Amino acid sequence: MSKPKACAKEAILRIFEEQGMTRLDELSLRRLHTLVQGALPELRIARSYVIRVIAGAGKPVAVRDPFAGADLREPYRTELENLLKYDTLDNAEGCLHALSDKMAGYRSREDREGVESVRSIALLGKRRALAAARRARSEEAKTIKSEIAEWFTLWLYDPSSFFDWLSLRKSSPEYSQNFPMQRPDVLNEAEESGDYTGSGSRSAEIGGRSRDRRTTGERSIEEC
Repeated sequence: MSKPKACAKEAILRIFEEQGMTRLDELSLRRLHTLVQGALPELRIARSYVIRVIAGAGKPVAVRDPFAGADLREPYRTELENLLKYDTLDNAEGCLHALSDKMAGYRSREDREGVESVRSIALLGKRRALAAARRARSEEAKTIKSEIAEWFTLWLYDPSSFFDWLSLRKSSPEYSQNFPMQRPDVLNEAEESGDYTGSGSRSAEIGGRSRDRRTTGERSIEEC
């Protein structure tokens, strides 16, 4: 575990005990998250991370955060839970290739639950990318996360034709202008719950975005 995450986990558990909390509901989650964020202002800590830490410590959790992870049964959890990547355009594309392969396998076996489990992972990726775009502290990070959210949206609409669209999209002048290069330091924006609704756009035209802004050095604790 990295030092920032270890520090955040320790603070979450310590403050949970100091506040005399015995379970996590919506009210106690808001209070705990506020206190932890105040204790560690140099980090941005997602609500989903707080939920996961408390649940991992064996404490009762009576709140459902749609960003905490897809609720999958075995064997789908083991097969799919580590596939979700959306920190960079390249990783998002690789993730969607992997999800397409899994979906094809489940369909070939007429495994409807497997297919729906794949869609659940993709929907979670869309929601998280949209949330990260809304909370991005630079236009560059916002542009990248918005693009990734659109990819997940279009893949969910039609996985079979998505990569044909993506090939055309990546060869467009607009794409080259918006994404001349990627810097990983601008992409790790923490996310929290908010307006989860995607745009639903099926257009290949994803424009009107600016670029080449620098971000702050603020670190984040993010559930991916």
